[in-house]
Amino acid sequence: MGGGGLLFPGAAQVKILPAPFAFGAVTGAPELLAGTVVEVIRKVQVLVPSPFGENWARYYKVEDQRRIEGWLGELRVHCGIKDPSAGETVLCDFQAGGFAEPKFHGKPCWVSVVSKNPVPLLSAPSRRRATKKTLSPGDFVEAVEELRTVGLAFYRLIDGCWVSRDDSAGKVACDLVVRERHKWIYVCNDKDGAQVRTTPTRSQARNGNKKLKYRARVIVSEKVTLSDGDVFLKLGEEKKGWVPATKLNSTVVKMAPLQALEEGAAARGLAASRPPASRPPPACNGYGAAPPMPQPVNSYSPGPGAYTQTYVGYSSYGGHVNPADFGMGAFGQSAADFGLGGAMPAPMAGRPAGPMPAPAPVPSGSDFGLAAASGYAQMPGPAAGNGMWGAPQQTMAPPMQTGAWGAGPGCGGCGGCGGCGYGGYGMQ
Repeated sequence: MGGGGLLFPGAAQVKILPAPFAFGAVTGAPELLAGTVVEVIRKVQVLVPSPFGENWARYYKVEDQRRIEGWLGELRVHCGIKDPSAGETVLCDFQAGGFAEPKFHGKPCWVSVVSKNPVPLLSAPSRRRATKKTLSPGDFVEAVEELRTVGLAFYRLIDGCWVSRDDSAGKVACDLVVRERHKWIYVCNDKDGAQVRTTPTRSQARNGNKKLKYRARVIVSEKVTLSDGDVFLKLGEEKKGWVPATKLNSTVVKMAPLQALEEGAAARGLAASRPPASRPPPACNGYGAAPPMPQPVNSYSPGPGAYTQTYVGYSSYGGHVNPADFGMGAFGQSAADFGLGGAMPAPMAGRPAGPMPAPAPVPSGSDFGLAAASGYAQMPGPAAGNGMWGAPQQTMAPPMQTGAWGAGPGCGGCGGCGGCGYGGYGMQ
């Protein structure tokens, strides 16, 4: 089988049997005391006699800390005990090593005696193993291990002795606490002052010869919280002692926190009372800082050499646009031919700097191989536009001549005049 077991804490001593079932009394057999930890080597079932016939009984082969081996019955009656407790189990499971609750893991744990009566020190985790030594009310002792079994809890102290968490009446006698680092400045909020004690306790037997006055400010270095919620503060080097944070059996503040002395201490103190944010706050850009550029939906960012589309505008060419960049003037046209004013606005000042060249002569039909009789040589050009990129004013053309080149409805041929409003390229 293998494993470990604990001799029932409430049981009296029992004898180790030389065999799973002993017929008659066994003299000289070694005894085990309550609270003794043994190693279970083997488990068997034996058919034993009983007043009403035969019954199966379970026996364990065990070895104690003295390296003595023997057999123990599952029930006290199987070990030859004939008393009212004969039906109780002999061995029970237990948990030991460290501390059970996560809040105590890896932290300095101490035992505070909250009982009004002295608490006996135990030689093993059983109240039957009491020694002649005791702890007084208000004592504060370091603990190194906790053992739990069948609803009971025991604490092993730094000197190797044990104490029971509960007394015989089931009330908490020794409370396990954590000593927390707590660097703060507190102010006494009680007009009667605060009594300084040598340990974190309500016992007046631990009163020192010091007392904090009303509105006195002190530096606190540690904090402990008892299982009933009572909080005690350890004063700094100049005072040396403990004071309660609230009045006795009340939630009225006796010592009020004033200022944290360590970075992040205030945030940790308020974290429990502050509700979590329903959504994270937006990122804050500094004053005058440009917001971040929007990213593509598919998270694709063009790398070097990737295709990107450029939109023509004032900023596309370094802030300057020349009419020649758009083919203007290729056939001798002027800005007025495209509905632009004679004077270019400042953002559209061309290259090189200086006034725009004078308008070229209006082309005639003969310039394009058309007969002079077509009458288009005398056609006036469109008037200059009123504004930037404005639409040109259109003038009705004379009657169309049959067979003229590029003739179309409402046009007698394309002489490049622009009178049709389509840039002088003819409308078919």
